[in-house]
Amino acid sequence: MRYFIILLFFLCGCSSFIETVKNPSDLWRFDTLKLKLEAPNSLNVDRNNLNRSTMFRIYQLKYKKNLELFGYEDWLNFDKTNKIVLNMKQYTLKPNDQLEIKEDLLRETECVAIVFFFSQQDQEKDQWRKILTIDELEDYGTLKLSVNDKSIMIVDQKK
Repeated sequence: MRYFIILLFFLCGCSSFIETVKNPSDLWRFDTLKLKLEAPNSLNVDRNNLNRSTMFRIYQLKYKKNLELFGYEDWLNFDKTNKIVLNMKQYTLKPNDQLEIKEDLLRETECVAIVFFFSQQDQEKDQWRKILTIDELEDYGTLKLSVNDKSIMIVDQKK
């Protein structure tokens, strides 16, 4: 009789678990952006050769298609009212600083854009932003970025 009661409790618990999880792939979905940033002393050097803090944003986006076509001004004017932007947070990085950011990803997020707004960016080289899908982010675990004077680079540390 005791085993029957234990089995009954176990089966009730399993059925409520199955009821709660409607999409099994959600159990294994990458759901937290972990980001480490390092900046040298010569960050965001202006025309007077002074080092300046720089603003950057992390966008959670519905899709990646055609995002590479958006220019610096487009990203500067993106906000939460844009149809593809699910979430946006703004941060500041100071010269000779290190930041660690942990951000929960929304379920609908398909890609993340990390966009730096340097005082003088080289739009031709397109090194002021990184756009990564959730699958690409998952490959890194913690994404490490080296932020230079006017560019950002991924420090290759895939799992």
